[in-house]
Amino acid sequence: MIYRLKQFFLLCGVVLTLAAFPVFGQTEAKINRVPLRDFSDMVINRLQKKEIALNDNFLVEISGELTAGKFDRKKTRYVRAEGKDQMVDIAKSGIEAINDSGLFLYLAQLGSNRMNLIFAQTDDEIYSIIKFELETPQKAKSAKASFDLVLAASKMQLKNEDEKTILNGALVSENDKTVTIKIAVEKSVGQEMIQRKLSEEINRKLKTAGK
Repeated sequence: MIYRLKQFFLLCGVVLTLAAFPVFGQTEAKINRVPLRDFSDMVINRLQKKEIALNDNFLVEISGELTAGKFDRKKTRYVRAEGKDQMVDIAKSGIEAINDSGLFLYLAQLGSNRMNLIFAQTDDEIYSIIKFELETPQKAKSAKASFDLVLAASKMQLKNEDEKTILNGALVSENDKTVTIKIAVEKSVGQEMIQRKLSEEINRKLKTAGK
């Protein structure tokens, strides 16, 4: 369970940074990596065509019910979408990729069937806020304790600096039956991370194409 929760935090970093590619190879078999790879390919393609600027500010918020660990499309909707259309589309695509990967199955395993997610970039930071509801306040307290344990242990074990940055920017809280996870990094730090990971992925694809 601790391994799964650690991967939950790191994969939330995919939403947060748009490009945390190294975590793909570390996820369990239950996580479908294809949507995540397709998303990274799409971001790279649009960047190379100069169709998007990843430093543009935006905010998207999605709220709905989870069925089998994924958003129920009939009971889920975007409640806010602010910023340039291109970046709003990228943010929505990132959320869809995370959803299709099965990441939110971890929340379902904790007993949650409702979730709210905000993903945004401001002048100061890049952040994601995930709120999910459990059956009782006691279960919410237990979930927070588990997340806190995972964060503390992972910060000591991880060697990858970008992953450390993501986990250092994570904060877990609970109120009644609701657990809130906010993951944030300074915008300049997040942008450096994004550009570095995109460059690594582009180089990897060039090497693969050359074989």
